[in-house]
Amino acid sequence: MLAYICYLSKIRKPSSLWSYYSMLKATLKMNHNVDIASYFGLFGFLKRKFDGYKTKKSKVFTKDNVETFWYEAPDEIYLMIKVALIFGLAGACRRQELANLEKDDIQEFQTSLLITLRDTNTKTNRMFSIVDDSKTPPLLSFYKKYADLRPPNIEFGRFF
Repeated sequence: MLAYICYLSKIRKPSSLWSYYSMLKATLKMNHNVDIASYFGLFGFLKRKFDGYKTKKSKVFTKDNVETFWYEAPDEIYLMIKVALIFGLAGACRRQELANLEKDDIQEFQTSLLITLRDTNTKTNRMFSIVDDSKTPPLLSFYKKYADLRPPNIEFGRFF
């Protein structure tokens, strides 16, 4: 087991080694009733490999990045992405929740939208609203422009 993890350590990052260890541990326990958690040499090797390893931080959009995108990216190319970004940020939506969103899940009001997310990860419906006010970019105008571009007789009900 140690030889295999040692081999992997030459081609994988330390964080990946922990994933392999976890997968092996679960598989061996389930299929062969072997508990490698008691292999202290293996555990020590993984800990030593992780010493001094600096994880790579994910890049995160700032508020300025998002606003620059809303104002400067051409709608002809990025309109759908702008609307998905608005919905994703306002509702803290997962990717699959946006993909499952249907036209009927969006209720339009004069200065706001009420969006219902059905069949979420938590198996409960979730609702959120998007309100147009003077302090934010014209969020509803992006939505309305995108909704108006959609053909009226689409066979499926998905919004994105």
